[in-house]
Amino acid sequence: MPKWWMIRAGDRNELIPLWLEKGIASIGWARLGDPKNFRSKEQLQRKADEVFAEAKPKSRTSWVNQVWRFAHEIKKGDRVITYSKEKREYIVGTVSFPGPTRLMPIACSFQQAVLLPMQRQSPNIIQSN
Repeated sequence: MPKWWMIRAGDRNELIPLWLEKGIASIGWARLGDPKNFRSKEQLQRKADEVFAEAKPKSRTSWVNQVWRFAHEIKKGDRVITYSKEKREYIVGTVSFPGPTRLMPIACSFQQAVLLPMQRQSPNIIQSN
């Protein structure tokens, strides 16, 4: 059964046009290097502690967890979802090929994306149009 992954498209959704054009999904933190070169999450954590020493320890740990999952757990057939703040839509795609490294983004077939305009019905319930 495919997993679903929420991947934010940048701080201001600036990556959505690129993702849709190129058919990819991606994440940042390039200063960590290729996570496939680390044998364990602990090694990646030590690198994050070194290159992001100015950041809070809990932030670094959160980033490492995100990078590790992106690089090691996303598989072909999994679903990717992101949210467009401007259009108030969820954009859904299917992973067609996970890249060999975090620096080479996963291929995602957004040409088959389902765009779901959402309306908030109550503080806790969201219903699609």
